[in-house]
Amino acid sequence: MAMALSASDLPAMYSLLTNSMSGDESVRKPAESALAQSESRPGFCSCLMEVITAKDLASQVDIRLLASVYFKNSINRYWRNRRDSSGISNDEKVHLRQKLLLHLREENYQIALMLAVLISKIARIDYPKECGESIDHLFLHCPIARDLWSLAFSAFGVWWVMPCHILALLHCWSTGFKRHRSGHLWDFIAHCVMWVIWRERNARSFEDTERTVPGLKQFFLTSLFEWANASGHYHFLSVHEMLSSCCFSLPELFSALAQQLQSADVLTSHRIFMIIFRTLKELSTKRLTSDQRNFAEGCGESIAHLLLHCLAAREVWSFIFSMFNILWVMPSGVMDLLYCWGHSCCNVRVRKIWDLIPSCVFWCLWRERNSRSFEGKENNLMEIKLIFIRTLMEWSKAAGATHCTTILDFISSIA
Repeated sequence: MAMALSASDLPAMYSLLTNSMSGDESVRKPAESALAQSESRPGFCSCLMEVITAKDLASQVDIRLLASVYFKNSINRYWRNRRDSSGISNDEKVHLRQKLLLHLREENYQIALMLAVLISKIARIDYPKECGESIDHLFLHCPIARDLWSLAFSAFGVWWVMPCHILALLHCWSTGFKRHRSGHLWDFIAHCVMWVIWRERNARSFEDTERTVPGLKQFFLTSLFEWANASGHYHFLSVHEMLSSCCFSLPELFSALAQQLQSADVLTSHRIFMIIFRTLKELSTKRLTSDQRNFAEGCGESIAHLLLHCLAAREVWSFIFSMFNILWVMPSGVMDLLYCWGHSCCNVRVRKIWDLIPSCVFWCLWRERNSRSFEGKENNLMEIKLIFIRTLMEWSKAAGATHCTTILDFISSIA
């Protein structure tokens, strides 16, 4: 293994770089050969970095620029660990990353451009394995991201089950609350949150500055306010006025969710249903705002009646219990049913399917309720049962609980 270069080799490195620019071939050729042989030695890139960033060499642009070229070529050849070379050690990589970031504000344009290109290349090679975070973690799941998303959702008065990946979030977001009076503002939120997080990430990495979480929330709201007014769709006079326009009344929220359910796939439907169910749970515990109270009083029915005891609910539940050949005494409340349900199936073969049933029943009943309330459409009891069993089969296939391709096979497998 070649001996590592150190700080004591800097004068020799400087001399080789100087000689490699000589017009005398007898001087230039040996210097170029020596530099080529040194490329594979540990510490070569670190020595070049010291030459590039040395303050006493600031006026010697040609030497520093040549060092930048050698540095770039070495990074291209040795940054990745290859079988045919030892590459650059992890410790030296850490040192070089820090040095590069500390000297982003290089005054010479050509050298600054070379360093920027190198940072970009290293980032592409290392990301995300060496960065310690993924894009999804940075924008969706890190503590700061969670706080900002919670602020955004609370502003609109909605609950949201955050997906694992950004593309899944944007897919859900694009089918969001278009008909709400602040639908355009809703469309801005995802981009604004990500922009604020990315800006803060860069400030911490490259400028050594940091905002507090309350400061970031204020910055997000201010940015959203400016974006909204710049779009031409709104003319808010203050952030408070903007926030006041965001809030959904529950009829608006459920109407918007009902529209989404019509075209959603299985997993998206499940996420939307979870939003609805959490809202229903809030209503059932009587922690109501004035809007919620008006909505609940106007509905003329309780959650338990809608999901457990109305005619359609009784028919669907009876159909389920007859499929499993069991007798069931229906409790009075939804929460009681869910508590009993999780401990009632001893058959390992169908337990996954059994666990999906309450959510599937609630989803089908709620979908039918919205269809009748907001679209003037109504399915008969037989059609509701068919929708339920088809939905349960799709959910079960998505969960890996069954591989049946027809409803008859599916019913036979759980009987």
